[in-house]
This record gives sequence, structure tokens and C-alpha cells, in this order.
Amino acid sequence: MADMTVSAKVGKYLAGLAHRLRDNPSFMAYVLTVYQAQERLHDDALAERLGITLDMLSRLALCKRPAAESVGFADQVRQIAAYTNVNPMVVANVVRQVDSLEALAKRPKASDSEKPGVRQLHPEAGLLAAARDRGETDDNQSPSSEEKSSLED
Repeated sequence: MADMTVSAKVGKYLAGLAHRLRDNPSFMAYVLTVYQAQERLHDDALAERLGITLDMLSRLALCKRPAAESVGFADQVRQIAAYTNVNPMVVANVVRQVDSLEALAKRPKASDSEKPGVRQLHPEAGLLAAARDRGETDDNQSPSSEEKSSLED
């Protein structure tokens, strides 16, 4: 019975510590908080999505955030995943989603270009997009009879 009480106290302590780290971008607590906001998840739903218990969620939150630009990103993710019993792909996807949306949020806005000393950019500068004409066909598809007649003209 004493072990259960100590374990519950430790769990509450770790959860409180994780809660205090949620504003520190160096920790997974921050990543999980941002991810929860993006996905509109409460703690139980987040733990379920990650496939872990709430205690393990606190443990995950206390891990250092893996550096996405680091050569050792995959190793860092594997260590976190092993420590918290989370699928490494899930950890990597959560970190990458938060990193991507943070990068998009930092893009210059049209109103920023009106400030003195700021180089004017197109509002969509930095984004890549692909488009395809309606009449364009895939290489492995043969053109329809309609398209063949328009090509011959």
C-alpha cells in the first residue's frame, strides 16, 4: 500500500513539473502542449493517440525536445520512444508537425513588409505549390480520343 501512495505522489510531482515546462521549447512538454492545441485534444485523448498512459505522458513531456535539424534526430527520437513506450514514428510525426506549423507561423506577413527596413516579399514567398492543368495526362495514361483530335489540329 505504501508503494502505491509513493508512486501516486511521484506521478503527481512529475505531472506538475511537466506542466511547468510546457512553455519551454526545449522540452517535449512544449511540443505536446502545442500539438494538443493544434489537434484540440485533452490529456486523455492525447495519451490515447500516442498509445500510452497518463503517467507515461508526463514522462514523455519531461524529455528534451529532439532537434529536427540535427543529424542525430532519429537517434534522439528512438531514445525518447524507448524511454516512454511510444512508437518512434508517432514521436517523430508529432515533433515534425509542431516544427512545421511553427515555421509557417514565422513566415513574413504582408503587414510586415510595410515596416521600414523590411524587404518586401510576395505574401506566399517561401511556400511551394504544385498545380496541374485539367487537360494534362499522366505518363502512364494514353490520351482520350478527344485529346488526340485536339493534339492533331
